[in-house]
Amino acid sequence: KIYFQPLSNETKAKMLIKTLEKYQTPHNLDLEYLVEFMGDVNGSFIKTYVNEAKIKMEINGIEELQNDLLIQSIEFVNQGYSTPIKVSAEELEQTIVHEAGHAAVALALYGHNAVVKIDVRNNNHSMGSVQLSSKLPKDNLTSILNYVKISLGGLIAQKMMHQEAGLGASSDIRKARSLLEATVVKNGLLDLKHSGAMMFPSMAGSGTEKSKDAAIDLTNEIIEQCQEDVETILQNNLPLLNEIIEKLKEKPLLLKDDIVSLNLSTALMEMKSEQYHIFLNKN
Repeated sequence: KIYFQPLSNETKAKMLIKTLEKYQTPHNLDLEYLVEFMGDVNGSFIKTYVNEAKIKMEINGIEELQNDLLIQSIEFVNQGYSTPIKVSAEELEQTIVHEAGHAAVALALYGHNAVVKIDVRNNNHSMGSVQLSSKLPKDNLTSILNYVKISLGGLIAQKMMHQEAGLGASSDIRKARSLLEATVVKNGLLDLKHSGAMMFPSMAGSGTEKSKDAAIDLTNEIIEQCQEDVETILQNNLPLLNEIIEKLKEKPLLLKDDIVSLNLSTALMEMKSEQYHIFLNKN
């Protein structure tokens, strides 16, 4: 397999502009939002997006390319022809609550710019999804813990609204647990909770079976603490959660304007985990 370094948003924007100029395409676009919406793609995808949009413009007699049409083209190219999955009204309701939970936690922690889109249109790829901004911090412990909380948002929202989680919650927990175990092992975080001596002497995470068991135990503690934090976040931002749910019932794809219009409470905006507090709070 050949792997390519993901393009930066700045590079994607330059490539999009050059492609539009090459194909002489009049446009009025929000470039900053669109390059976020594209995700990790290379230049050939960007060219194909514009080609697809040009075809739609010719067919429909559209003279100027707008955001909505290019977004339609991006989704068509990325997903191809797909047959919607048949879902019941109950399954759709669960999906809406689940994705709203992810989005509400992300918005409470980071604000409007944290979320690129919220999508509950079923297709062959997924029942629903929340796309987070590529600009969210990733390289410190606080950001990792916040990512775990966002991952658990769907599970906790479903428990709050339906008293139980749907089947999709298991994959969220698995991803969160895998990330936390890797973080604990890689950074030797057990020393922060106990004696101060590194239990994992190398970046590869080598250690005794006892220390590895301890890492799993610590991960379980972090998950439990994060779940408590998420419950608090959602309880304090219940109007936001309900607003997202109602919007998704009316419109299954929420984009920039829809997300910016959401009424964020400031109650939890400062509830970002202080570095290491989860590891220290039981000492």
